[in-house]
This record gives sequence, C-alpha cells and structure tokens, in this order.
Amino acid sequence: MQNPAEKINSLIRASQLYYVHHLKQSQVAEIMHVHRTEVSRMLNEARQLGIVEVTVDATFGTVTGISDRLQQEFGLATAFIIPDPPGLTYLQRLTKVGKYTDSFLHAIIRSNTQIGVSWGLSLAVAADCFRHDLFPKNVTVLPLIGGPRGMIRAPLHANGVAYRLASGITGGVPYSLDTPAIVRSRQLRAELLDNPNVSRVVEMWSGLEVAIFGIGASKATGTRSWREFYKGTPLAEGLSGDAVGDILARPFDIRGEPVSVPEVGIIGIDMDLLRTVPRRVAIALGKPKDEAILGALRTGLVTDLVTTQSTAETVISIIDSEKDRRPA
Repeated sequence: MQNPAEKINSLIRASQLYYVHHLKQSQVAEIMHVHRTEVSRMLNEARQLGIVEVTVDATFGTVTGISDRLQQEFGLATAFIIPDPPGLTYLQRLTKVGKYTDSFLHAIIRSNTQIGVSWGLSLAVAADCFRHDLFPKNVTVLPLIGGPRGMIRAPLHANGVAYRLASGITGGVPYSLDTPAIVRSRQLRAELLDNPNVSRVVEMWSGLEVAIFGIGASKATGTRSWREFYKGTPLAEGLSGDAVGDILARPFDIRGEPVSVPEVGIIGIDMDLLRTVPRRVAIALGKPKDEAILGALRTGLVTDLVTTQSTAETVISIIDSEKDRRPA
C-alpha cells in the first residue's frame, strides 16, 4: 500500500503528464506502468484534491472577431491573438504571449522535423516558455540568421534561441550559425559560407517545416538591442528611410514592398526560400511595431501571427483609417 506522500507524488506525476505534457491517458499508463482505468481514477482524484484546477480564460472570446478579421484580410492560417488587459508591463505581455505561444507551437510542430528561429526578445521569451520535454521529439532547431555586429545578450541571439528551444524537447538538436548577420563585402560573405559548418546549416534551411521569427520595427531604432544588431551597417541607413520594419534584416515599407538598401551582405535565409516553408510564424507586439506588423503581413511572408489584442486592434485601426482616406 502506498504511503500518503507516494500517493500524492503519483497523482502529481499523472497530472503533469496528462495536463502539462498533453499525453493521452494510454501514454500516461504506459509511462507509469499502470492500467489506463487507473490513470482516469488518478486524474479524477487529483481534481478532487485540488492538485489540478481547471480554468477557462473567457477573455479569449473577445478576440475571436479580431482574429477572424486578420485571417481574412491577409489569408493567414492563424491569427493567434492573446488578450492583454491594461496595466501590464511590456515584459508581462511578452511572458503571457510566450506561454500561449507554447501551446500554439505544439499544434504545428511535429516530431522528427526541422524548424528555424530568428533572434530577439520575443523569441527568447517564447523559447523559455517551451518546456514540454515529452512532445514533440527529435526536432532539429536551426538559426535563420547570423549574429549581431555589436554586443548583445546571448539569449537574444538566434543561436541562443535555438539552443534554449531545443533544450525543452526530447531529442532536440540545436545548430548554430557562427557568423555575423551582416558583412561588408561579397568576398567575406562567400568565404564564411564556404565554411563546412555554416554551409551545412544553410543547406538544411531547404528542409524547414516551421520558421519562427520576430518583426523588427524602424520606430524601435532607439532601443539598445536594435542599435547593437544593426550599428555600423548600411542596413541602419536603409531602415531610416521608407522602411517601417524588417524580417530577418530584410526591410519593407508599410505596403509590404521591399526597401532597397546600400550594398548589404546578409548571412540569413533568403526571402524566396523562406516563402517555401509551410508555416511561417511571426511573433511581435507593442506600439512601436504596429506599422511594422502591418507591413510584414502585407509582404506575404507570414502565415501565422502571434500578437496581443491591443496590438492587433491598432493594426486593424490603421487598415480602416487607410480605407477611410481613399477617394470614394
């Protein structure tokens, strides 16, 4: 007969496997070496004891119309809109987005596949929230772009995001791209791409199932992370013109059209190749990124958007105001 402590630990373990790791009851039974009927009994007892509390976030009902609007407007597979009540700090909003992004990514990432990630705070927070170590399995995580020219915290680097995301996956394999994102000459770019480790990652981009990236914003050019990433490069000049933002260091305007910049040698996935990736998930939020998100959606590069309700509402208001200004 189990002592009380062992019993409680068993109930917690069963609840974690079922509710946190999203395993089927038959899988929980196999792991815990019990019958499936016993798993059902344990889950019921865990709820009765208060170990498991089921809650429903009803605030998501208020964003259904916003989600539908963005999906129809831009042909998105998913517009995943997370409610963000007033009073939250930017980091609190990011964390909430990261937690919900975790469940969304599990819905589209399969075992034994390759995914790609970019750099940035949004991606780093999402990676930290990806903690289900039992599913999916054997996922290879690739950086989509090289590193910044300036100093930037390692967790924000694409290599850091790849490592942290893969570490939460059973059999997860992270790769690194040990090059600058932006180089000053074609010759240097060619030499770096000739490195076997670099060329291996570049070759693997063609097999991506999911690409997850942030959206840079010209209005955020004063932030430390932006300065560190782009400082001393021709791209900084390009983003100070008509560009409202960039995806993987490729700038675009509010219409979603590419913005030409001075000679820039970028070591990152090509946009034409990115378009071939089945699911292309953009994670972005915040007022400085409103126009950048709109421009990014118009590029056609985004198949799935993850953002907050307040950001999505502002994007829609910009669309509506543009329509109001058009001549009848």
